[in-house]
Amino acid sequence: MKKFFLKLIFALLVCLVGSCVSSNKPPKPYEQKTSPSDDIISTINIEFEFYNNGWDTQIHSSTKEFAYVKLAENARGKYDGSFEIKDIKIILIQPPNDETKALGTFYATGVVVSVEELSGRSIGVAINKAVREMITGLPENTIIAVINISSSSMDLSLHAVDEIEYNLFSSKMTIVDRRILDRIRSEQNFQMSGEVSDDSAVSIGKMLGANVVLTGSITETASVKRINIRALDVKTAKIMTMARETFR
Repeated sequence: MKKFFLKLIFALLVCLVGSCVSSNKPPKPYEQKTSPSDDIISTINIEFEFYNNGWDTQIHSSTKEFAYVKLAENARGKYDGSFEIKDIKIILIQPPNDETKALGTFYATGVVVSVEELSGRSIGVAINKAVREMITGLPENTIIAVINISSSSMDLSLHAVDEIEYNLFSSKMTIVDRRILDRIRSEQNFQMSGEVSDDSAVSIGKMLGANVVLTGSITETASVKRINIRALDVKTAKIMTMARETFR
């Protein structure tokens, strides 16, 4: 009887240790979830056909793994740098017509997350990438006014605006003279590092004769900083394009 209980206790200990070890295993690539610190590039979706055994309209792990591979292939054709696909969701949109072939059509979505090495990545590098991304969504002969970048520091905001204007100028974009903007800013009594409403930004853009105004913000976590930039159409006050980059 004692031997039986000893064996039972041993078996329970093995199961307990095994469950602890398995719970510490990292998630498989197709099971990864996004977190607030992730540098999200975009969402992506595909439609695909896949063979699977035992059709019961459930999404099996092999289907998820196949979807991950296809989503990653699609993303590689659109985005530069290193990235991961997270938050994968799959639905069966067309069951197989012939169950013997076990073929169905699926729709899959995922979130593309940058995994670029951020150590040593400066605000200048982040802004350069953000501006290059933004200007592709702006029409030619656009006159741009960089209104403000809000942050916890005036120096950081001024530095960010300087970098944005430099990159716009280097990209052959027309930007409003900073001296004119400073005069308007003084008259309107707002700070470069403070929040500016879209209506105020558009109003200032009209005074400056700009077609597009840029506003943005810099947010910080314990490990990284993130700059968000938006381009507003002065005529409609609608967002034309936006970009977000992470730096240290």
